[in-house]
Amino acid sequence: MVHCGNALAGIQIRTSSDPIVRHNKIHHGQHGGVYVHEKGVGLIEENEVYANTLAGVWITTGSAPVLRRNRIHSGKQVGVYFYDNGHGKLEDNDIFNHLYSGVQIR
Repeated sequence: MVHCGNALAGIQIRTSSDPIVRHNKIHHGQHGGVYVHEKGVGLIEENEVYANTLAGVWITTGSAPVLRRNRIHSGKQVGVYFYDNGHGKLEDNDIFNHLYSGVQIR
């Protein structure tokens, strides 16, 4: 599946949702690629996330997804952004070529 050019996030996971997001291309979003918030969890695996305006993956408000074997690259800000009590695991991802940092934790 391809998610491209969305006004907000390409994929949004929220309110304790626990999906498996696998084998997608998520790119050229006007916001971020994947937005996980409001205690969202889930497995985000083997996706290509690139060329989004904000973070490739944005994790906030008590969320804790597992990101595994993704290619997250060529973003206009950061690759993966942990903010406002965001948690999770990064396992074997390729995160590169972002205007700011590959991973930012605040």
